[in-house]
Amino acid sequence: MKKVIIVCNTYYQLIVAMQMKLTIKSDEYVHAVISDVSKNAYAVYEKVKSVGLFDEVSFLKTPSSKHKKIKFLDSLKFIKMGVFGDTMDAVDGKSYYDEFLGFNLDLSSHYIYATLKKNNPKMESNQLEEGIISYKSVAGWCGVLSVVYKIRKLLKRKNLREEAKSFYCFNPDVYKGEKQAVLIPKISNNSELKKLVSEIFLGGEKVVPYKEKYIYLPCIYDIEGGEPIGELKLAKKIAETVGKENLMVKVHPRDDADKYRAIGLNVDTNSSVPWEAIQINGDFSDKVFLTSLSGSILNINCILDSHPKSFYLYKMCSLENNALALHFRGVINSFLEMQEVTEAADITVANGLKEILN
Repeated sequence: MKKVIIVCNTYYQLIVAMQMKLTIKSDEYVHAVISDVSKNAYAVYEKVKSVGLFDEVSFLKTPSSKHKKIKFLDSLKFIKMGVFGDTMDAVDGKSYYDEFLGFNLDLSSHYIYATLKKNNPKMESNQLEEGIISYKSVAGWCGVLSVVYKIRKLLKRKNLREEAKSFYCFNPDVYKGEKQAVLIPKISNNSELKKLVSEIFLGGEKVVPYKEKYIYLPCIYDIEGGEPIGELKLAKKIAETVGKENLMVKVHPRDDADKYRAIGLNVDTNSSVPWEAIQINGDFSDKVFLTSLSGSILNINCILDSHPKSFYLYKMCSLENNALALHFRGVINSFLEMQEVTEAADITVANGLKEILN
């Protein structure tokens, strides 16, 4: 039996790994490694273990995340780990795997990879998606990783990112990268995944139906990236257009929900639950999703068989003095210009709020 190890740094990556285990990896031994990068990761790890989907589940404490600025001695330690390997108690150092998978392919992934590659020089190393936006993303580099790659090349050892040949994704017709796209089946309404996601993130409960027709997902561009783009003002205008009683605001985890409550808006009490879990398990067939520039709507709509009508409303915001928002607008538009994406996601860029009423 083929043995696969998947490193998950985010809950989206975990859900992708779960769908792969249920479908294209169902006949393979799959070990899921859940890192401490996401909030409440250990509690989620324990839940994932309890549902029994994966053949093996382990928790990864990422040493590099403990340092905002890596000290010199730590750099030497991390270089050694990247060159010669270190499983950080997340994996048995003598384990044998046929395929290594992840999205970030970060320092911690390199430490584990270096160990497992010694155990099996023929082990494949590939990448999985983290939303359709990841189809065009470029991995970041740091000084430690650059040194690790140079040393491993001198030692005639392979490197993780350079070795990756396949890209597992839900929309292979959209992926235009250099790797070979491998189809992950989309998530259907009656999927076993929905039950598992509910157990892990919602305590086995169903998503309480939203009585509001319109669900607004503001981003973080009123507090990050430059000058505020007016997301709070936009929420107020939406409420004036559709009626406060018809609008629910799903506040970003890093934003302040009280400022939306202060202007009389309904705020989603599920804001601490990953939106992926809510949308996968909820019935939103008669709802309308709204956002300024959230990537969540684009990402999740593209992995589900059915999804609600959705609108990007950034044309009603002031992006000019927010570099991060301007950048992300370009990213979003580059996908929405593709017919395959607009058909898969049912998303429209609105020119005015009257459009959301149709």
